[in-house]
Amino acid sequence: MLKSINVSAFADPELDELVSGVPNLENSILLDLCAKAAGPILEIGSGYGRITIPLAERGFELVGVELCGPSVVAAR
Repeated sequence: MLKSINVSAFADPELDELVSGVPNLENSILLDLCAKAAGPILEIGSGYGRITIPLAERGFELVGVELCGPSVVAAR
């Protein structure tokens, strides 16, 4: 597991919160793809959960894999 990385370079929780309820093309495509999944979804490099958490909240069965300790802490 990576011990240090500048997570802030990849994460902007304030921006994510600002646009969390706004439909966008990325979310639309992801939801369409996930709806077609025949089983659990695997997200490799799940970061702080920008994609994983909203999908889980919508009831999808999934696992996020992240090697960066600070990102895992932020996701929890």
